Amino acid sequence: MSRSTRLRLLGVLLCGALSAPVAAFAAGEHTVAFTTAETEAETDEAPENTSGVEPAVEAPPAAEDDEEQPWTARFLAPTLLALGVVITVIATGYYATRIRGRYRVVE
Repeated sequence: MSRSTRLRLLGVLLCGALSAPVAAFAAGEHTVAFTTAETEAETDEAPENTSGVEPAVEAPPAAEDDEEQPWTARFLAPTLLALGVVITVIATGYYATRIRGRYRVVE
């Protein structure tokens, strides 16, 4: 391998290595590693209230608005996939025209 080919290959690998943590960070808020189930011992009888204070009433949970993800999170994976395909096609074309074209089979 020539020096320029090694440098190009190193550049492509470096771009991929630098973009992997970005993709992992963008997907991090949706990844759940561990969950715990809420367990409570249910009793049939309510505890007796002797203090004269009424217990609080549970409010229904507020409806969460679905925030639209920024364009970087939605389009990062397809963009990287498209770039990978384009780079592979360019590298194959470069090989076919420049490197393979240099040599001829002599019979």
